Amino acid sequence: MSDSRTRGEEPDKSITAGPRVTVGPNPPVGSNPLAVPNPPAVPSSPTGPGPSVAYSFPAVPGPAAVPRPAPVYEMAGAGTVEPRSARALRVLQYYYLQQGLNHEVADELARFSMLYRHQRSAEPEPLNSHHIEFVLFGTVLVNGRIWGGNYLLGNLDLFTDVPSVNRLEQVQFLSATRTVRIPRKALRSVAVRNLSVVRMIHQRLMTYVLEFEDLYGTDACKPIHRVARLLFHLMYQQGLGAKILSGALDPHVVTGPTQRDFANALGLGVSTVEKSLKELREHEILADTSNGRMNRTYRILDPTELRAIGLGATLPGTGGA
Repeated sequence: MSDSRTRGEEPDKSITAGPRVTVGPNPPVGSNPLAVPNPPAVPSSPTGPGPSVAYSFPAVPGPAAVPRPAPVYEMAGAGTVEPRSARALRVLQYYYLQQGLNHEVADELARFSMLYRHQRSAEPEPLNSHHIEFVLFGTVLVNGRIWGGNYLLGNLDLFTDVPSVNRLEQVQFLSATRTVRIPRKALRSVAVRNLSVVRMIHQRLMTYVLEFEDLYGTDACKPIHRVARLLFHLMYQQGLGAKILSGALDPHVVTGPTQRDFANALGLGVSTVEKSLKELREHEILADTSNGRMNRTYRILDPTELRAIGLGATLPGTGGA
């Protein structure tokens, strides 16, 4: 088909290649004639350059808040738990306050703790690795050593794995004993958030080291001095427990260990311990008893003199012991 434009004829207007585009005056060279005109300028923000545009979005409701359940820790183990009463809670709070903690931390630890009673046991048994017990009063035999109130039963190294059963301490309750039991994980959860709890644990560990060296370290003291020192220590710790549980016990009466227990703990002969106790009774520092070597009760009549003997003083009226 020949091109009509070559013959000077009008082109067929019914045939078009696309829609017509109408443009205004000739655009500047290099511009796009099909470009969309710029939108009107938006006033700049008074606080800085750029447009200030406020957007409004519909509020989207979030998921309903689900209360977190309180953590549950294992409390099973030897001993009998005391009822959870208001008085028991006050005792727990007061105990932690006596350890140098503030009211908020003491209240939190008290909520995780329980009071326990232990009867005198015939044989040692391994400590439960899932909780820690603070002895309020009583006498316990731990790995052959005699301890009284304010002693700690359990692994205080909270930030390492629990030791294997073969490494756990062996404890024997030599008398009726009351303790504060708290799950190990609960104590750790509070300790990681409160430096004061870490400080309390550190102080307890340091106190244990000093007391062990003082009571069971190798020194040149005579047997009667060592026996008197251990008796005074047990009496003193008993007194601390009596302040927390007022009326529960006589702080001047130590019960539990036999003369053989004293001998084994101090590395002395039974006859040597018997002689030392006899001399303390003859000088009316201890009350006289008639139960012999199986005696388990020691009434201190003169705590001041007993302490002096434990520090190395001679018995009254004698030149030595």
